[in-house]
Amino acid sequence: MQQAVWTRDVRRFVLEKLQISKNARILEVGCGTGAITNSLKPPGPAKLYGLDIHFTSLLLAKDIDKKTIFMCGDGLALPFLSQTFNLTLCHYYLIWVKDNIQAVKEMARITRSGGYVAAFAEPDYSAREDLPYEMKELGKMQNRALTLQGVDIHTSKKIRGLFQKAGLQDIHVHQIRRNQQAQNTSETDWEMEWQVLHFDLQELAKRKIITEQKIERYHQIDMQSRKEGNRQLYIPTYYGWGRVK
Repeated sequence: MQQAVWTRDVRRFVLEKLQISKNARILEVGCGTGAITNSLKPPGPAKLYGLDIHFTSLLLAKDIDKKTIFMCGDGLALPFLSQTFNLTLCHYYLIWVKDNIQAVKEMARITRSGGYVAAFAEPDYSAREDLPYEMKELGKMQNRALTLQGVDIHTSKKIRGLFQKAGLQDIHVHQIRRNQQAQNTSETDWEMEWQVLHFDLQELAKRKIITEQKIERYHQIDMQSRKEGNRQLYIPTYYGWGRVK
């Protein structure tokens, strides 16, 4: 839900840019708990669908979003006929997919001719910026943990290439300019961000790469730097779309 807020303006811009028809069928692949589908405001009576491989996430999605039709399935072998949707989209998805070329090809396959495939947000963790200096080590640790979880931290650099290999045309890729700064971010948002960091670092703790004491030390530095107003975290994030032939 926090990520959905970060990219809300981008989604609004892209939907307006693509001029999706009022009777469109729109699918989000990797919809998770429905944070994005719940926030989408398509034109007129457009129908929304969400697909995710994790059934438990979909149970939460059904509680959050009553207007979307949810189903369980694999993004690498989408259970739809070709040319079913006018817009097929994803959000913080391609970084997690083992075969992201196949994922985009499948999204293109099920999208109608003249329709669009869109990636609303793919972060570039490899170019992250952490301040103060002590937090740079934390950033490297989180990147290592994400890689161990199967994340391709360089995915955003590949979006254009992925779209080209999927046969998409009229491709556009842009960067979302957003800098998280302690003085401009609520305490609740920062604590949510720390929970994500802590969850990722647990992957290293399980492998005895880092200790719980070290994780707590990072947390203390994080809180202190926020109080002093010099905590910054910036992860370049990209979005893009392409048209199906």
